[in-house]
Amino acid sequence: IVQQKSTSGQLTIDNICFEYAEKPIYPFELQTVEQTVGKIQLHYNYAVARAEIYTQPAEFLQSFIIDSSAISVNLDSTLCGEFSIHINKVSDTSAVSRFAVDTAWNILQFAPIAAHNVVFSEIMVAPSDEYALPNYEYVELYNRSNCIVQLSDLELIVGTNVHSLSEYLLQPQSYVYIISNKAASSISSTENVCFMQSFPALPNAGQTLALQTKSGLLITSLTYSDDWYASAFKKRGGWSIEKIDTD
Repeated sequence: IVQQKSTSGQLTIDNICFEYAEKPIYPFELQTVEQTVGKIQLHYNYAVARAEIYTQPAEFLQSFIIDSSAISVNLDSTLCGEFSIHINKVSDTSAVSRFAVDTAWNILQFAPIAAHNVVFSEIMVAPSDEYALPNYEYVELYNRSNCIVQLSDLELIVGTNVHSLSEYLLQPQSYVYIISNKAASSISSTENVCFMQSFPALPNAGQTLALQTKSGLLITSLTYSDDWYASAFKKRGGWSIEKIDTD
């Protein structure tokens, strides 16, 4: 208690204020997390003395560095898949060695998409309601790689027009249909379907289709022909063109 002023020699409540003898000590805790490809930055409210960090599987973790109140965790950015990271026994530099609450979470990491990781496996350019297939144009993609692919990282090119794809996690060695969202009511199962807000029109023959990354890396392309039906009957519509060998 410190006397601020006294005009009459008497002490009143207005003459008293409270001051901390020392700066208050707040609980030691994790404040923010910044995550980019291959790196995680952990920021605490006090300087960090030590920590135990590991991942499952273990090979995702390369190293971690403590720098004042931050911990930089370096991950292997060439690996893909889902893994968990565990932050345990993080203590501060105070004399009492306070510990932050242990924490863990799962991370889904995508490896860079390489050429031919994803290919066109089927295209429907002349749909018909006479058959079991949806009466909508579509393309089917196949993920040849061992990594999950986020479709929103890719762009569909039809001729010279570039179209963004919706978010969809395409599992390794799996197929997905890309089709207009207007077809949703006519599809019995949407398990392997990625809907587009505006699916581009596909000419019946002679068009080039391609996939590229948003940075412009070409992943796959083809120019289809109605000769691929090998049947005058199938050319009339209602039949898709399917790639026999995705390799």
